[in-house]
Amino acid sequence: IARYNYQSTNKAKSSTSSNSYFSLGKDIGESTDVFEKNHEAGTTLSNELQEWLSSTNAKIQELDPIHIEKEENEWLQQHKEKMKLRVEKKRAFQLDTNFFPNEDWWGSIIN
Repeated sequence: IARYNYQSTNKAKSSTSSNSYFSLGKDIGESTDVFEKNHEAGTTLSNELQEWLSSTNAKIQELDPIHIEKEENEWLQQHKEKMKLRVEKKRAFQLDTNFFPNEDWWGSIIN
């Protein structure tokens, strides 16, 4: 809910959700939560947000209970290494002195 250059959000953090309150006029990137400094206004906007979420039957984002960040990061690293090896192999083949491209390679015309 945004009102008067302020925005209230409800984001999933760990197993519980938390309220955040941002001054959009001064902090467009939403990097500084000012909920504690403006507790009353933040609570008012948070209550409006909760009422709107209930009235629209909105689904709230939740953390995936089976997601393991360490495993995801390991998989991503392995995938990057695998893709790097594939690209290097392809480039080595293209740089080989015996490499001869197809007639339509990159739209080229071979004489």
